Amino acid sequence: MTILVLTVGGSHQPLVTAIQTLKPDRVVFLCSDETPTAKGSYVQVIGEGKIIKSDPKLDKPDLPNIPTQVGLSPDQFDVVKIEHFDNLEACYLESIRILIKLHHEQPHARLIADYTGGTKSMTAGLALAAVDSEWCELNLIAGTRTDLEKVRDRSQFSRPIAVWDLRGRRKLEEVQARLSRFDYAGAASMLERIGQMPISESFSDKVRAGLAICRGLDAWDRFNHDEARTLLQPYRPYLKESSIMLDDLCRVEPRDPYLRVEDLFLNAERRAIQGRYDDAAARIYRALELIAQVRLRAKHGIDTSNVDLQKIPAQRRASFERHRSDTGKIQIPLFPSWALLQELHDDHLGAWFAENKSKVQDFLGVRNSSILAHGLEPIDSARWQNKGNVGLILCRQALASIPRSERSEVTVHQLPQELKVFEHA
Repeated sequence: MTILVLTVGGSHQPLVTAIQTLKPDRVVFLCSDETPTAKGSYVQVIGEGKIIKSDPKLDKPDLPNIPTQVGLSPDQFDVVKIEHFDNLEACYLESIRILIKLHHEQPHARLIADYTGGTKSMTAGLALAAVDSEWCELNLIAGTRTDLEKVRDRSQFSRPIAVWDLRGRRKLEEVQARLSRFDYAGAASMLERIGQMPISESFSDKVRAGLAICRGLDAWDRFNHDEARTLLQPYRPYLKESSIMLDDLCRVEPRDPYLRVEDLFLNAERRAIQGRYDDAAARIYRALELIAQVRLRAKHGIDTSNVDLQKIPAQRRASFERHRSDTGKIQIPLFPSWALLQELHDDHLGAWFAENKSKVQDFLGVRNSSILAHGLEPIDSARWQNKGNVGLILCRQALASIPRSERSEVTVHQLPQELKVFEHA
């Protein structure tokens, strides 16, 4: 079954051509409603007698209404009057309503929208509605022009309009909305849908590249750095600075010993932007813990998962016995690790912790009451802004206290919120 939706304007001939060419089983005429000073275009469809001029120069009409001219019976067509026919939004909303209604009534029908006739707002509204309706084809009646006013009569022909690239590009707005929130999996899902459309080869190339990049960034967001590098390797020109950071994260021992910490709290930032504050707090906790672990190992030769008591100040060794596990190893968590740095008189992080101990404790209180830690209380936006966000600040301050000479020159960047591959799409 074929259903044709037409906008009706001043000229009848393009509509007649469309109906005769496409041979629809049902026609829906979108017409302008009447105004206080003029009849609407619906008269061309349901007017009685001779109501249409075959030539505008004629003194009076000599043709019957459009359905009569093309042999449509009353049960084969419907008339929809658009009251605000010069309002683009009103025309779009009425058009999309009709297209959705027809699709729901006849989901397997071929649905064609022809936007040749009607006011500018009516034609634009129907065209936009058709582009937004993937189940709808778009059609236009074209022909020979001898002036700027209209196509020459009897030169018209029906021409399908290619709109899949346009549909795909419109959906890139949804992709960008997901990217702005670091939802790489959601962006990849949208790009998969675009890639399944019959789009042009050149646009398809960009979609394939964007899809691979989103999948790679999603892997990175899940800390699967090796998979991320494999997926992103062909697209390094679009991710130059991030690629260098990723290369270092894939090393057994990154050149910058604190790079994994940077990666952790950048991940925490992304979770906070998504409103996933409990996830963000859990990552910040691990980042703060990792800073102390890296520092103790790199500068003092102490492994927090198996502490050598001989490297602990003699007066403090007894207190570390309570951290001995069932395996016999002494394993210390976040706060004792930082406290140990202070007791070791670490010039940088130990001194920083001495000044910020109470702030660290406050953050730990927020994290420990989280449902992802030891409590049952989810972290809401207000609590995050008041106390949870302090954890990110603490991480940055702690890292800033470490001399640059003890770190490599690997530049750290947040993951992208847009895809450069689509800059000129």
